[in-house]
Amino acid sequence: RAPPGVPVPDSILSGAGEFDQPFSSHLFFGKLTYDMSERSDLMFTATVRREDDERGFGENQAATLREDIDNNVYNYLLKHTLAGASFTNEAQVSFQRFHWMQVPENSDQPRLVYRFPGLGVPDIIRGGNLSFQDFIQDRLAIRNDITWPLATHVVKAGFNVDFLEYNVDKRLDETPTFWFATDAPGGVRSPYEAN
Repeated sequence: RAPPGVPVPDSILSGAGEFDQPFSSHLFFGKLTYDMSERSDLMFTATVRREDDERGFGENQAATLREDIDNNVYNYLLKHTLAGASFTNEAQVSFQRFHWMQVPENSDQPRLVYRFPGLGVPDIIRGGNLSFQDFIQDRLAIRNDITWPLATHVVKAGFNVDFLEYNVDKRLDETPTFWFATDAPGGVRSPYEAN
C-alpha cells in the first residue's frame, strides 16, 4: 500500500491483492529384504521427498515476484549382512541426490523498488524477481563394518568412503533493478538508481 497523501501512480499499486501461495510435498519410502541364507541377508531401502513451493511475494511485493522453489531429495541404500561363526560383517552402498532449484516466474520483467523515506512504510516492489539458482549434490558412499565379540568386550572396525559431486548454477541479480524514491529527483516516476 502507498502511504496516505503521497501521489502514487495506479501502475505502482497494480498487483496488490490476495494471491495463493501453493505448497506441495510428497514423501515415498520403501524397504525390501531378501534372506539369502540363515546367516546372510540383503536389504534395499529407498526414500524420495519432493517439495514444490511458491514464494517471494505478498505484503508490498507483487505476485509477479513469485518464485518457484523445487526441493527434491532421493536416498537409496543397499546393505548386505553376514553373520559368521565369530563375527558379523555389514557392507553397504548408498546414493543420495539433493536438488534445490529457485526459478523466478517473471525474470524477463525488470524489478522496480519504490521507496518512501521518512514515512515508516516498507518499499513497494513490482516486476520480476532477481535470481535463478540450481544446486545439485550427489553422494555415493561405500561402507563396511565388521564386529567380533571377544569375551566381555566387542571389537568393531570398518571404513567409509564418500564420493561427492556438486553442480551449482547461481545467477544472482540477473534481472535489472530500478530504484525510485519520493525524496529523489523524478520521485516515483523516474528512477534515481539502476543496477
